Amino acid sequence: MRLKGILTLALVLFFKFLCISQTNWSIEDLHVTTFRNGDPLLEVTTESNWKYCNANQIPAYYKLGESLEDGVLYNFYAIKDERQLAPVGYRIPELDDAKAMASDEFFQSSSGGWKTNTGTGYFNADAYGYLPFEGETMELFSKGDAAYYWTITDSKALHSMGFVILNGEKGFSLQEMRRENFCAVRCVKNREERDDFTKSEEITANKEEFVSLRNQKEIKQKLDNLELAIDDLKKRSLELRNVLEQNEEELQKYEADKKLLQDQLDGFKVGRIETLQNNCIAEGNMSVVQIGNQSWMAKNLNVDHFLNGDPILEAKTNDQWEKAGKEGKPAWCYYNYDPANENYYGKLYNWYAVNDSRGLAPNGWHIPSDTEWTVLIENLGGESVAGGKMKTTGTNKWKSPNTEATNSSCFSALPSGGRLSHGTFYAIGNYGIWWSSTELDSAQAWNRFLPYSSATALSSRCSKREGFSVRCIKD
Repeated sequence: MRLKGILTLALVLFFKFLCISQTNWSIEDLHVTTFRNGDPLLEVTTESNWKYCNANQIPAYYKLGESLEDGVLYNFYAIKDERQLAPVGYRIPELDDAKAMASDEFFQSSSGGWKTNTGTGYFNADAYGYLPFEGETMELFSKGDAAYYWTITDSKALHSMGFVILNGEKGFSLQEMRRENFCAVRCVKNREERDDFTKSEEITANKEEFVSLRNQKEIKQKLDNLELAIDDLKKRSLELRNVLEQNEEELQKYEADKKLLQDQLDGFKVGRIETLQNNCIAEGNMSVVQIGNQSWMAKNLNVDHFLNGDPILEAKTNDQWEKAGKEGKPAWCYYNYDPANENYYGKLYNWYAVNDSRGLAPNGWHIPSDTEWTVLIENLGGESVAGGKMKTTGTNKWKSPNTEATNSSCFSALPSGGRLSHGTFYAIGNYGIWWSSTELDSAQAWNRFLPYSSATALSSRCSKREGFSVRCIKD
């Protein structure tokens, strides 16, 4: 759930990658069975060839299931082999690449076999454990408790460096590992290719230098071809513009119909409240959802004063938000400082506003405890399916695929995202996150979150300094 800085996801060749400290990391573990030149690796399938590989330092891999997508582990001799295990354009990370990553974030995946679900960390690691270099039987160590990754950096005569991500903990630790161990591999994009690309841009931008490096006749031919291509694009653009003008009336009608349907799906229009289903009722200016024996507000809280009339600090900068959290003072904000977001998402509050004795909820209402959230989830079928029944349908607000969203409960959950303790906004469109009034300890409190990618409704613990939505329950 937490993101550090600016994370850039893109599709390069067959790999999605994540930019961390100017290094592009693949967000998927490597699962190839041949070297770059096509030579196959030996697959470890029996105890005898497992021990044979370890004794003779033979490059090999171990498959964790029927499919390669179930996970693949490699010994160090596979990643160090001169035939190169990483695909073209990628390399095995060095120790310095690992050291550059943030150490105060969760790295775990949300569905990778971890014993403790911390949500989806930005490294998205699965708890495969590792296959040790010796033993009586082939048995994975630390499965469910840790993820072990190789770097290509040597350490001692029999050891090389890797890094380990532990169950329920933030960050990672560097570790010396026997080269016969079988661990996961995560690739990074070649620095050389990025440098070459930058040099190419510089050469193209400097005409005199470009002319000195290329034959002038060849340049003229390329420029002529480029002009022809541009003329063709202009012609096609004009044709498309004519088509759009001819169909302008139909396009306007389509947009009007789409807006009307979306307003109906969202369930609210500015200035009034609409009833979507039989369990939604209007009480004054407020829409109430009856689920089981509980009555919930049908929209996120959107107040800027406590019940006694005292104003709540609006944090309009990262410094203001971070300072309020460090001092344990209440604060609120609009997502990305944009007041237009309140129409759908309400405001984001830190937990100190939630827990303030002056009262954040209106008269007759309160902030739900973690137990009350649990009752709601159980009334909707449990954690594995309740989220789909709570989320609004479609992908106008939710990121695709918005898995199994029906809003059959009329809870009308929207993906309002959140704000980290140092002020960074994240995950609007991806997650809806709501505080509970229940604290874990002096630094953390419980919340509930709904992801776009599944029908789950999960419990999570986060820093009280973070900012999430608030949904009230009737006394």
